[in-house]
Amino acid sequence: MLSGALAFESARARAEADDDRPQLAVEVIGCEQPADVQAVVALELGTSASDPHSLPAHGAVNATRAVAQCEAERALLAVTDPLTRKHVERTVELEHVHASARARVIGIAIAELVSASWFELERAPTASAPRQAPGTQRARAAALQAVRAREALWRVSLGVGPLLRLSHDANAPGIGAALQLIAQSPWSARLMFDLSGAHASRAIGLGAIEATVLALGAAGLLHAQNHPLGVHAGVGLRGGIARVRGESRDASAVREGDVSGPWLGSMLVLGGALALGEWGALQLTSELGYAFVAVRGRVDGRQAAAIDGAWVTLALSLHVML
Repeated sequence: MLSGALAFESARARAEADDDRPQLAVEVIGCEQPADVQAVVALELGTSASDPHSLPAHGAVNATRAVAQCEAERALLAVTDPLTRKHVERTVELEHVHASARARVIGIAIAELVSASWFELERAPTASAPRQAPGTQRARAAALQAVRAREALWRVSLGVGPLLRLSHDANAPGIGAALQLIAQSPWSARLMFDLSGAHASRAIGLGAIEATVLALGAAGLLHAQNHPLGVHAGVGLRGGIARVRGESRDASAVREGDVSGPWLGSMLVLGGALALGEWGALQLTSELGYAFVAVRGRVDGRQAAAIDGAWVTLALSLHVML
């Protein structure tokens, strides 16, 4: 009984894994080298291209079906896509195509039709297939990833949210906000740019001291996605303008003043994201940095506050795809 239960669970796990991939069934009728046609389609789209009769029952639901039927000197192509609910057809003339190249020509033409259908998910991600089961949503995400990789499409998201900044000497936490722009490649690489500001203040024996930091940041990230969750990590640079200002309780005893200047540092970026459908995501980003160009403020000859050394920031942002 136990072995039977384990076998059932294993089969179910394989079925769920298949549902996470964009299933593609390619049927070739009357054309030479049908296996080569299927291989070209699989290579062009970066996914498997199975014969429709070999598809398991659990994979047939989300399978995009392509049929190539050769008649004389032409190939009639048809693609039916349940992910976008589209049916497209095309005729490829083969009269002037050498026999050894026909399988490749037909395969590329099929891949272009499938890619055009899947590209509809990019243009209208929610309208084309409402109220989908989780397995279908994962298949749609995989199809989008395949067409973005083939077309080398970059996507851009814009996010905004609160920010918490901690310095190495724990003078006081800085509270602020950040505006992030993330360029997502069709592969695992991302570029992140942001504009942020934070302000901190604390009391000292002779009065109070305030620090304001304005910064621009840029980082290269590697991203991994297991829909709907994703994680990213990378390195980058951050720099900007900082101002340290002191206020005295007794102006006759201690002179007030401020120091402003540029600062610059390197940083390690770690974060995660929760996809909110295909329109955006909720993202948490942390960074650990070290400022090697610093701004320091002194009171009575002693350093009271500074933008130098190590820092840690946490930023929570809501991102919208542009």
